[in-house]
Amino acid sequence: MRESIAYALGRGKLTTSVREQLNLASVILALRVRADDKEFDGILAGDIDGPGFCRALKIYCEINDRSDDIFPLDVVKVAHHASLDSHKGSNVVLCRKSEMSIAAISAGHDSRVLPDREVIAEFLKAGWVVLLTNKRGSSRPIPDSPLTLSGVVEGTQCFDLKISWSDAEGLRWAPSQSRITVDELQFYNTAA
Repeated sequence: MRESIAYALGRGKLTTSVREQLNLASVILALRVRADDKEFDGILAGDIDGPGFCRALKIYCEINDRSDDIFPLDVVKVAHHASLDSHKGSNVVLCRKSEMSIAAISAGHDSRVLPDREVIAEFLKAGWVVLLTNKRGSSRPIPDSPLTLSGVVEGTQCFDLKISWSDAEGLRWAPSQSRITVDELQFYNTAA
């Protein structure tokens, strides 16, 4: 028997700035697919902040009759392009289900700021497979500099991530070049 369930989970707490209000009103989509004795769980986060992500995760745990606030995930689409402010306090790195759990990070090709190095490092340290849509790498680290509004950051490769799950094959992803390692953290900046 195959069963698929999708939930649209909570919103962040609205604040004064219009931009912040729009980001924090993001919907988080939680996915659960069951096939006989196997299951897939994923969360696709918009631009929610850390506390908002925790509230949504708590709702998901309640829906699935879990007493704690940590739910084991196969895939998480990391909130707000892996910005440090949106990641702090989210506890998402504690939700890794297995050594194949994926943290997918979508960020523009023209950003010297996102994704944040500390966010990537935290996922890697917790054992997640981290995939990026804008993987950097060149002969030298990217220097700290202001955000550019157009153009491609030198040494950036852009990818369309393809993540799939089936009860027969399990979790799969492509392209393989989108995966980042600890050695590649030097090419990313941090807001701290």
